[in-house]
Amino acid sequence: MIKRVLIVDDDEIFCEELACCLRREDFSVDTAYDGLEGRSLIYFKDYDILLLDLKLPELSGLDILKIVKLKRKNMKVVVISGEEYLKDLIEGDALKQADGVLWKPFDVPQLLEMLH
Repeated sequence: MIKRVLIVDDDEIFCEELACCLRREDFSVDTAYDGLEGRSLIYFKDYDILLLDLKLPELSGLDILKIVKLKRKNMKVVVISGEEYLKDLIEGDALKQADGVLWKPFDVPQLLEMLH
């Protein structure tokens, strides 16, 4: 079964390169470049996996994470971030609802292992 993935990240080049890599591995992938667009896609389409940056324009990744856990309980969320201050969030309670965390830069094989 093909897994449906949504990538929400404001770095459009990163987003599209990652989407291309996942499509080569037979994932169905949509992308969003800000929190509002990501939220809209989550409300109107079903995804198996959300790859989510936390620092987003319009609506934060933490807000999206809360929405997913309320509205789409079966969707897995992997936080992808390169921001050092987010380590405090991981060590605290803010990201306990995420199913995984990857720090940028990460290897695609590492991500694929997590997704399978």
